[in-house]
This record gives sequence, C-alpha cells and structure tokens, in this order.
Amino acid sequence: MDSGSRPATAIVLLNWNGWRDTLACLESLAALEGDDFYVIVVDNASKDSSWEELQAAAAQLGPLGLQPDWHVLSREQSESPDIPPARSRSVWLIQAGENGGFAKGNNIGLRLALRHGVRFAWVLNNDTLARPDSLRELVTCAERDAKIGMVGSVLLYAAHPEIIQAFGGAKFFFGKARGHQVGNGLKVGEADVPALKAEKLDYVAGASMLVRAELMRSVGLFAEHYFLYFEELDWAWRSRKDWTLAVADRSHVLHKEGASIGTATLTKRSLLSEYYLARNLILFYARYRPLLLLLALLRNLREAAGMLVQGNEGKRIATVLRASWHGLLGKTGATH
Repeated sequence: MDSGSRPATAIVLLNWNGWRDTLACLESLAALEGDDFYVIVVDNASKDSSWEELQAAAAQLGPLGLQPDWHVLSREQSESPDIPPARSRSVWLIQAGENGGFAKGNNIGLRLALRHGVRFAWVLNNDTLARPDSLRELVTCAERDAKIGMVGSVLLYAAHPEIIQAFGGAKFFFGKARGHQVGNGLKVGEADVPALKAEKLDYVAGASMLVRAELMRSVGLFAEHYFLYFEELDWAWRSRKDWTLAVADRSHVLHKEGASIGTATLTKRSLLSEYYLARNLILFYARYRPLLLLLALLRNLREAAGMLVQGNEGKRIATVLRASWHGLLGKTGATH
C-alpha cells in the first residue's frame, strides 16, 4: 500500500497511567504484516508521566518501524472538521483532558477514525501484544460476510501464552446474571476450535475488537455512562438486530489483563473493579432487562454473601453492596 493513501483500519489504544505497556504494544504493532493501518493513542488524563513519555517516544519511531510523523492533539483538535488525512502506519496521540472511562476515551479515537473514513477500527487494550498476523486475520474474517459487525481475537494470557483467556468474547446468561468467557482456561493446542467457533457469542471482548465502520455509523459508539465494564455487552445488544459477531481464530493477541485497574480472572479483583462490575450489572438490566432486574440484584447479593463466607475483608463486601445501591439509584460515570 502506498503510504500516502488512506489506511483501511485505525487501531485505537487507550492509555491511563500505563505508558510502558502502551509503548510495548506499539512495538508489537510495528511488526504487523502489511501497511493498511494507522494508530490512535488516547491518553485519559493520566496521573503519571504517561503524556510526557508518549510524546518523547516520537523520537523513537524509527526503531518502532512506524512513520516519523506523530500528530499530537488535544481532544478539541481531534474533533476539528479540518483534521489532516491519516497516513499508513502513522501515530496520532490525543490528550483526552479527563479520565472519562473506557468508553469515553475510546470513543474519542473512534470518532477520529470515522472522520478519516476508515472501513474498520480495531479497539485494542494497551496491555496487549499483537502477533504479526493478528490484524490481517481479523480483517479477513470480517470480509467474509458484510453482516459481520464485530470480530474478536483469541486472547491468550501474556504470562501463560499457552492458555486461552477468551476465544473472541463471552456468553452472557441472563437468567444467572453472569457471563462466561468462551474457552477460558483451555490450552491452545488442545482446544476444539470448531466447537468453540460454534458457540454463539453475546459480546466480543473489548481487549481486541475489530468493528466495522458501518456499524458505528448505524448503531453509535460505546455507551459512556458505565465508565468501565459492560460497554461491550451493551454495544453488542444494541447492534444484535442488524449485525453478527465473529471470531478470527487465527488472530492471537497476548493480554496482560487489568494492568491499570487491577482486573484479573486469575487473581482477586480490585475494589474498583468489584464496584463497576456490580453497579453496571444493575444499570444494564435496568435499561435492557427491567423485568429481570431482581435477578441482577440477587446475583450481587449472592456475591457479597459468598465473600462473607470466604472471610473476605469487609471493604470488599461493602463495595458490592454500595455499588448495587448506586445501580438502583441510576448512578452513572466515575465513582467517588
């Protein structure tokens, strides 16, 4: 692809207090096959030295193999109708000016991608490492059917790359008010790929999600009121009538998972993670499944009761109960 032509895919990375992970991710993206992409990095008003470190990295673009032209913008500048075109393998660094959460930060990058006229946006966690063929496999999968709106990668634990974290995404059981990552814990070489592909996803994991531009224009972007968690399920739920989900089983992405907030499926979650998961479960049900809202509340109460039995600290139990109450009150955005 000629470097002056318009790239088909924008890769959107969200950074918050994680510039080392972001630079490692960028280095992995520099090794991607082909040139039909560029990168948008949004910094969510990091409290560490991320903004300065990311800007300083412009001088290191040669070793990273990306174009030497960095575009450093404020959020307001990124929304200008006079934004210049994107070049292949260029990097756009945007300062959000606030920590508006996962959805709001990513949406800044997605709106820029749409203004640039891309066909796809690849939402990628900054704590991931992409295999060289991962983007090509995602796009190949999406191009098999024009109705495929979102495509997920096979996420592998970075600390245990032989183990699957999620085969593209997850199933959500509304009667139990809980989700399950497809393929979680299976070994890559032993997994029954045809059987995993036959499982219908309810949402694609946001750590690696290729989204078609037409879906974004027709359905809208991430719902921003959650701040963190349930954005992927909400997006998939809104798009379910007109779009399908798919998994590119040959697109492998290593995920360090929860580097900035302390989320983890192999270790105990942080209190912040507990709060948003519990509160946003209530918010999601209140909006889309109000008749089943009691099930969501009972799920949270069972979680709190289980913590009590296990002898967990009182703060963790109190966090789940407070989050549930906030969800019932309709409290959105960041917790205070």
